[in-house]
Amino acid sequence: MLNFVNIGAAEMILLLAIVPAFILYIWAFVKCITNKTLSSTDRILWLLVIFVAPLLGAIAFLIVNRNKKPRPTQSAY
Repeated sequence: MLNFVNIGAAEMILLLAIVPAFILYIWAFVKCITNKTLSSTDRILWLLVIFVAPLLGAIAFLIVNRNKKPRPTQSAY
């Protein structure tokens, strides 16, 4: 297939599966850290879930937290 880089069909299929999964994992991780709607406890729990079960945790996080509204800020009064 790609003889100049010595990659066969099996390696190419493996790359096509692993690279998108890794990108999804990193995206969920960054989105969890920067998500303003999560409390500190929720953020830590989601990070643990994403870390322990990378693909399933990332998919679960992105599905559960896709349409959350920002939490209201507390006033100084």
